[in-house]
Amino acid sequence: MSAVRVKFGEVVSNLNETVRHGEEHSLTRVVGLEHIEPQDPNLRRWDELSDLPDGTSFSRVFRRGQVLFGKRRAYQRKVAVAPFDGICSGDILVFSPTNKKLHPDFLLFIVQSEGFFSHALQTSSGSLSPRTRWQDLATFEFELPSIEEQQRIVELLSGVDAHAEALRNQLHVANETRKSVLHHLLTAGGDDWTETTLGNVIQLSYGKALKAEDRDGDGFPVFGSAGEVGQHSEPNVPFVPVVIVGRKGTAGAVWWSDIPCSVIDTAYFLVLKAEGNPKYFYHLLESLDLPTLTAQTGVPGLNRDRVHSCEFLCPPLIEQQRIVDEVSKIDAVIQETTSALAATRQLRSALLNKEIS
Repeated sequence: MSAVRVKFGEVVSNLNETVRHGEEHSLTRVVGLEHIEPQDPNLRRWDELSDLPDGTSFSRVFRRGQVLFGKRRAYQRKVAVAPFDGICSGDILVFSPTNKKLHPDFLLFIVQSEGFFSHALQTSSGSLSPRTRWQDLATFEFELPSIEEQQRIVELLSGVDAHAEALRNQLHVANETRKSVLHHLLTAGGDDWTETTLGNVIQLSYGKALKAEDRDGDGFPVFGSAGEVGQHSEPNVPFVPVVIVGRKGTAGAVWWSDIPCSVIDTAYFLVLKAEGNPKYFYHLLESLDLPTLTAQTGVPGLNRDRVHSCEFLCPPLIEQQRIVDEVSKIDAVIQETTSALAATRQLRSALLNKEIS
């Protein structure tokens, strides 16, 4: 049987079941827009009603297996399948198939399609917080395949999703392993390790002002407290590699550059005062909870004197290199897994837009 062109509202219902006191209906989990991650169909976070001292004003009910769609700021692409029954924000629409012409699992992929999101954006109104409406979403037209074809597409895309989820879990394990291994390596100690302060071996030097309009956009990266913020043809740090530490704004964030770069005045760059491995000190700084050393003024700022006064056990140069090598092995796994996950997501997007139009 060939596909038929239908309107979204002909095969999908927008459910408006509401309750006042969720706990009286065994609905104890609360979902807001902040709990739905962009482009992630898995709902990973929520609030327990018992943890909310003032309860919740949310009253819209959703059931396990139904599709949750964020109607506010639809460009964020917040869509998830409910893994349990609960209560959600009024800015979340709850979708379910109207009849057996639509496979329940196929609904998610329709809502995640490029065509549906484009329609949602075109029908959104409001300047600061644009919202779309069910009445407008219901008019979205698409090709609905036969139920057998829907099943095939569901199996195809679900297989890709399962692979992506496995990679995501692998990446989580690798990152947690990195934290544990890094902590162990940096604190292992030894007879030839020296107790000292950071200020005895490094200095955090101020970056230099380089306004956005003065950057020519060519050549070398420009770093601020939040990482790379542009490019400029003339680097202002006279050596490589460069360790960058956020001073204002994203205070305490640590960045690395293998190539010449500029560091602007919202960040510091690290200068070695004694023989040492720059990558080791990058790892040491990222292991410290530097944001706790910020001065809480109007704009949080990292006090470099407090950083310089931090005590630590400094290993000899050969041990610094060994630590760097061990962490690099884990970083390689993280990079490989991150790349594989990105490629899998790109494949999913391509298949989704090929199969659903």
